Order: sequence, then C-alpha cells, then structure tokens
Amino acid sequence: MEERLLGQGRLGLMTSQYGGTPEQFALAKAQEEARNQAAVMARSQALAEQQQALQMGSGLLGQSFVPQQQQLDALTAASNLANIAGTGQRTGAQLAAQLGSQGLESFIRAAESANLMQQREEDTLARLLLGGAGGTPGMLSGGGSDGGTPEWIKAVGDVFGFGGESGLRDVQTGGLGGLFGRIFGGGGKG
Repeated sequence: MEERLLGQGRLGLMTSQYGGTPEQFALAKAQEEARNQAAVMARSQALAEQQQALQMGSGLLGQSFVPQQQQLDALTAASNLANIAGTGQRTGAQLAAQLGSQGLESFIRAAESANLMQQREEDTLARLLLGGAGGTPGMLSGGGSDGGTPEWIKAVGDVFGFGGESGLRDVQTGGLGGLFGRIFGGGGKG
C-alpha cells in the first residue's frame, strides 16, 4: 500500500480528520474491526466451553449420586419387609380382639341359656313336688298307699328326723320352703 501511495505521489499526505491517507485509515479500521471481532468470537467460544464444562460437571455429579440412590432403594425394600411383620402383628391383634369379643358374647349367651334351663328345671321340680297345673296331684300331695303321705317322703323324713304325720303335714303345707327349712334347721314353715 505504501508503494502504491509512493507511486501515486501521495505517500506523505495527511487528512485533517484522521491523519494519514484514506487508504491508511480504511486499513487501520479493518484491522481494528478484525481484532474486535476476534475478541468477541474468543469470548463467545470461552463461554460455550464453560457451559459445556458445567454440563459435564452436572452430569458427573448426578452420576455420583446413583450408588447412594441405589442403596436408599435397597433400604426402602428392607423397610417394606419390616412393615410386613408389623402389619401382620396389627392384623393378628385386631382379629384376636374380634374373636375374643365374639367368644365373650357366645359365653354370655350360653350362660343365659344355662340359667334359663336351670330355672325351668327348678320350676318343673317344684311343680312335680307341690302339684302340677290343672289339678294334677304332685308328689307331696297324697298318692301314697294309704291315701296320705307318699312312702318316699316318709323315708326322707325319717332320715332327717322330722318323721310323723304332723311334720310331713308341715312340709306339705309349707311347700319346698318348709321342707328345706326342716332339713337345714329352720324348723318353720316356708
């Protein structure tokens, strides 16, 4: 460029605004623009490389937690096995409580039935001894060979020591209470 300017006879010329010839100015401008563009491109390339390094670091960091996550997953499976035993124990306790309450209810019903049957048995025995419904003579009223006291009652009276017609009449008129009273020492009528 200097040779060409020398050949044209303009080598020592200066412009008032930029100093030097317009060709020198254009060359200096192009050189500075190229430097600026190279700096911008270098900066962009550096940022891209940093971004790539960050992505690689994040990927490696994520991969470093994989063994820990696998261990936690194995621990979760083990805690589920422990939970199975606890669930079985809770279910067993609930079933035992339900069966216990059902058994208690059955026991109460059976006791009530036994009490009712015993009451009926005692009522039947009392009716037989004292005379049944509908005018049927009972075991305590007549029915003996002489039309008086039955023989088996006389035998019981002799065993307990209140024999004789008057004692047996007291038993007949006093009912079971009189009988039990004479047996157990009450001596009076029912």
